[in-house]
Amino acid sequence: MKNIIIGLACVLVVTSVIPVVAKGKSTKPTYLSNEDKFYQFQKPGKAWSKKGPDKFNDYWFVRRDRSTIYIGSRIYMTELEEFDLSATEYGWLKGMEKKYEYTDLKVIEEGHTTIDQHPAFWHVIELRFRGSARKEKIYLVQGDKFYYRLRLSCPKRYFDKHLEEFEQLVKSFKLL
Repeated sequence: MKNIIIGLACVLVVTSVIPVVAKGKSTKPTYLSNEDKFYQFQKPGKAWSKKGPDKFNDYWFVRRDRSTIYIGSRIYMTELEEFDLSATEYGWLKGMEKKYEYTDLKVIEEGHTTIDQHPAFWHVIELRFRGSARKEKIYLVQGDKFYYRLRLSCPKRYFDKHLEEFEQLVKSFKLL
């Protein structure tokens, strides 16, 4: 009888400890590196499917709700000393507005910051694209050999839901 009780106690301990250990596994963030363009960042969570790269973006992630994160790099078209982050970003916005026929484009907020100790410019915009209201946050980061665009684009109703995860990705962005 004593052996049966000890055996049952062992089974209870094993079955109750194993699930706790499995749940307690720490999952380290996954970093993606682009050695040719000299940067790395923390990959967004599992709900984001990796697409691309494409002609304009090194990385591209989408969710079922049509929210998208784009990471792209460009070479400088001017001398680095003459490069202006905000002017470059506004020029890009004008081009996108014309090319994709954005309507009701409004800059909601903007500012200068640093990302990984490099100058950066950001803004939040609202627009209509193909009849759908969208909201975006875009960072432009100045590197030594390239500049980088980090962009979250969402249907307006999902923007606040995904903004924190995007900001985490931005904080993890490092130049190599």
